[in-house]
Amino acid sequence: MIRVGVISQHFFKENSKILRVFNIAEHIQVIEFENGCRSICLNREKCLNTIDLQMAKAIIKILNSYKDDPNCKMILITSKVKNFFSVGGDLKVNYGKSFEELCRIGFRFFTKMALLEYIIHYYPKPIVSLVNGTVLGAGISLSFHTKYTVVSENLKFSMPENYVGIVPDNGSSYLIGKLKSVGLYMLLTSARINHLDAIDLNLASNFCPEKNIKNLEMELQSSFEIGSQKGLESILHKHCMPKRFVNLNAGITVKNRNIIEKCFNWGFKTFDEIHKQLKLEAENENLDEDARKFIFNSLVAIDLLVPVSVRTCFELVHRNEGRSLKECLLNEIRCDVHIARRNDLQEGIKRVLLDKTYQPKFDPSTIDQVPSELVEYMFEPLTNSDTANYGDDEYMKVLLESFGEIDNFDFLSPL
Repeated sequence: MIRVGVISQHFFKENSKILRVFNIAEHIQVIEFENGCRSICLNREKCLNTIDLQMAKAIIKILNSYKDDPNCKMILITSKVKNFFSVGGDLKVNYGKSFEELCRIGFRFFTKMALLEYIIHYYPKPIVSLVNGTVLGAGISLSFHTKYTVVSENLKFSMPENYVGIVPDNGSSYLIGKLKSVGLYMLLTSARINHLDAIDLNLASNFCPEKNIKNLEMELQSSFEIGSQKGLESILHKHCMPKRFVNLNAGITVKNRNIIEKCFNWGFKTFDEIHKQLKLEAENENLDEDARKFIFNSLVAIDLLVPVSVRTCFELVHRNEGRSLKECLLNEIRCDVHIARRNDLQEGIKRVLLDKTYQPKFDPSTIDQVPSELVEYMFEPLTNSDTANYGDDEYMKVLLESFGEIDNFDFLSPL
């Protein structure tokens, strides 16, 4: 079997004719293959592929350049960093910044990531992401909104924004919000799920064992069959394992589905009802050990999150129910820009990225103290000073129109 794998890799490598290799931004390599595959590879090893503003802009531009290129048949997004796809947006650059700097950096980054998300979601050519490791936060923009998301058993997936001091963004309220109670659990607690959960919840389109990943990648870079949907999916099916053959029972959200549906009930109108139900279940002596452990971990996780972020997140997911991706992204951007001005983000960044022993001082300090008026403010349309002074809307407008959008993202008008 090993010999066959070696022969296969040699065959695909010999037939993967490279036309051009170049870098966009400092940490992204692009390889153009003769068969029409265009490979975008993240390679910011020291930062585990955190995505900064320049990287987001570079990927937007390269995707735009390939959109109408007849020689481009598909886009392949991968990572060169072992066991990591991307650990999210580069928030460390925001630490210690003035109010004006936060407005400028925050708006430009959040809007660029939203634009990148939108482009990937509606891209006219197939995009395949190979996720063979950890993906957090903004990393889902490049991986879980693609036409085909291929995951291995090394997947670790989480949206930790509530732990840092913003809200789950990058279209997560659109993508994960559709999962109702399970989505609420994932977003509110920043829970980390595995490949089995991603497959069961249809967040991933394909499961490819790690031992097959390299062969899959090389065949996508060499076979001319990628020029048709049938040919591309045939390659994916050849290397990936059918869902019916994957034992999903060990998935975190699979084995705890009943307790998730009960405690994170989609019908609850407020976050307080979730918190109350979790506390009630914590006193339930009839629960088995696994369920009790799940309840305990959920309560601990919630207590560690940024209070304003948690309440805003609950409201965000429910308000975005049934909305288009564009509308979801607009609400996420508004919440992020408003919430990023607060000192909570500085406290969260220091705790997560700079000093693991730091005890943050959030304001309000507990979830119970967060007033409803503050949560409502997070959804207010942005002012002209938020956008005109710091964004480059004209560039966004041109790109959006090229992707079939008639009107621009309007940050100023209520939804």
